[in-house]
Amino acid sequence: MSKKTKSRETGICWDKLLAGLILIPAGAGLTIVLLGYLRHFCIVYIPFFLGMLSYTLIYPVFKKPLSSYVIGHELTHVLWVWLFRGRVHKVRVSRRGGMVQADRVNFWIELAPYFFPIYTITAVGVYLILSILWGMNRYFNLFAFILGLTWAFHLWMTVYVLRYNQPDIQASGILFSAVLIYTVNLIVLILLLVFISPELSFQGFICQSGSRVRESYLWILHRLT
Repeated sequence: MSKKTKSRETGICWDKLLAGLILIPAGAGLTIVLLGYLRHFCIVYIPFFLGMLSYTLIYPVFKKPLSSYVIGHELTHVLWVWLFRGRVHKVRVSRRGGMVQADRVNFWIELAPYFFPIYTITAVGVYLILSILWGMNRYFNLFAFILGLTWAFHLWMTVYVLRYNQPDIQASGILFSAVLIYTVNLIVLILLLVFISPELSFQGFICQSGSRVRESYLWILHRLT
């Protein structure tokens, strides 16, 4: 990811380092929420987790689908540039990597491919559109399986590429990037479980998350005082 006519300074970004430290309790609280949802394992999760398991078993055996990942990675940069009302000047995609040149760059745009599972979000969008046009209830298990499959693709390919020196990560700092990526991925995963489960609700997620995150920060404050 590059911004036209502007070079990024090197060195430690202290504000992002502090922000990363502040975000850690939020990630801890959301982890507790996710574990709570998984503890009450619902039968509707089974196709989702079968999809995750399928790709997890395929991943170490077959060749990494780097071309598919790079395309999704760069398209995610493009989408988030547009979300922040920026202009994309150039996009380059190859199996060895890609590049997006835009007039607007921030840490959301830089880190979006690591927490925004574009193929999973696309599957949700397609399913919602088809649900409006036709009844899709009979295909719900297949849809949940595809969500799990694409989510696992996002998860394992993100882990794979993060093993290498990524300019997007270096630009925002390793600690801040790691905490933000982990926390937002937790939110996305929980929202997927809420979406496919009739027993969970978005309002319940907001209430539980707010409570758990608040408890995490209060625990930290109690330890510090």
